[in-house]
Amino acid sequence: MKKQILNVRKATAFLLLWMFSLCMFSQNVTVSGNVTDIKGEPLVGVTIVVKGQTSLGTISDMDGHYTLTDIQPEAILVFSYVGYVTQEIPVNGKTVMDVSMEEDTEVLEEVVVVGYGTQRKSDLTGSIASITEKDFKNYAVSNASELLVGKAAGVFASAPSGQPGAETVIRIRGFGTVNDNNPLYVV
Repeated sequence: MKKQILNVRKATAFLLLWMFSLCMFSQNVTVSGNVTDIKGEPLVGVTIVVKGQTSLGTISDMDGHYTLTDIQPEAILVFSYVGYVTQEIPVNGKTVMDVSMEEDTEVLEEVVVVGYGTQRKSDLTGSIASITEKDFKNYAVSNASELLVGKAAGVFASAPSGQPGAETVIRIRGFGTVNDNNPLYVV
């Protein structure tokens, strides 16, 4: 009888010890760090999510710092930012993860900066013309705004005074608009 009680106590103790050790292995971690570009400049607004759990994520602050709480030690973090290569990095139980992101020029060509945010070119319903530095090579002009002549459809540039170096007037889609039709330049 005493042996049975002793065996039950041993089995109960073993079971409790096993359950506590199992709970300790399943502890989640808090991961924090900084996100920078290759030059070491902080990146603001980088999206950091746990792969497979898009509801569990955050964005980097003004200093490129981020913090994610209650993360599985074996989780994979996905770092994404417009114009940069998306990175998937395993946590492996680490609590501090500093990430350096590389530029992705191919993806950047698909994005257009508009006056109120950014959009993909395929999502736009309006007319947008992009002019790059390749369009300006080997041109001798007296005013930088003269470089726009003939580079985008519907853009009209003229020098009303006719004097070299005088201010150029730029109109988009004609002269007869109800309101001011001076263009918005995004540089």
